[in-house]
Amino acid sequence: MSRKPLNHVQYLAELNLRLWADPEFSEGMEFKLYPDGAIAGHLRHADGMGSCSIPAVFARIEAQVAREFELQALLPEVADSVYH
Repeated sequence: MSRKPLNHVQYLAELNLRLWADPEFSEGMEFKLYPDGAIAGHLRHADGMGSCSIPAVFARIEAQVAREFELQALLPEVADSVYH
């Protein structure tokens, strides 16, 4: 099965849509695009969360999306427009 190619913005949107619809979602969880082009799970205000399952939720969503979609590399000129 061929994976559908997505750019960083589309891939990030797919990750977050699935995360926010997940039954184990907690307020403040989101995937972020970092300046180096990496996408990673992030939790704002982690003090009040207290759940050790949060890393597993991020990992599960990442694995689901990676099975269906392929992340396209950013071209330098596109990367500049995404980050600035």
